[in-house]
Amino acid sequence: MKLILTLQDKLQNAATKMQISRLVNSKLSKYSKNIRKITINVKDIHHDQAISMKQCSIELLLPGLPSMQIKAKGKDLLQATKRALQYSQQQLAHKYQLGH
Repeated sequence: MKLILTLQDKLQNAATKMQISRLVNSKLSKYSKNIRKITINVKDIHHDQAISMKQCSIELLLPGLPSMQIKAKGKDLLQATKRALQYSQQQLAHKYQLGH
């Protein structure tokens, strides 16, 4: 399982990358044999009221199946990533008929 992480509008330091890598491994370790590549993009989105939120989009490349794209929003980097990983975990369980 190969992980590609892209953070926009924020410096990508080693601690942040390691924290997200651990989060991905803990959430999707059950499906590691079924995932070839994970691409995570996190970017800032701005609303009318000057509220800054993060949008995390995850693309999972699955062998023999079409790739999955999941998007989730959150107040900060970790909340958006956790939500997107939770949605992707649910989608993988549905595709492979495995329990959570």
